[in-house]
Amino acid sequence: MARWDEATIDDRKIVDYLLSPEHPIGGDKAAFFIAVGYSLDAWTKLRDDLLSIAYDGQTASEDSTAFGHKYVRDGVIETPTGRMIGLRTIWIADEPDSPPRLVTAYPA
Repeated sequence: MARWDEATIDDRKIVDYLLSPEHPIGGDKAAFFIAVGYSLDAWTKLRDDLLSIAYDGQTASEDSTAFGHKYVRDGVIETPTGRMIGLRTIWIADEPDSPPRLVTAYPA
């Protein structure tokens, strides 16, 4: 069982990926997150909201991969604009019973 209470998010995953319009893969995600009120000036808000999905979300699926144990976890958060949105998050843990780390997030 994943140790969701110990889930982690590398700061660069938020700053350089999910909130970076110039990122070749994350650019569309950044446009979405910025449109609902997240910003680089207050990037910790997105980190904290994604961690709330780790703590309280629902696991939609899990699977062993070459990269570790993959979890798809869904949740609803309140954005800085007050809008409630559903997000799907992807997490990887080295072992099924180790702390997961965020891979990506997108609208559900």
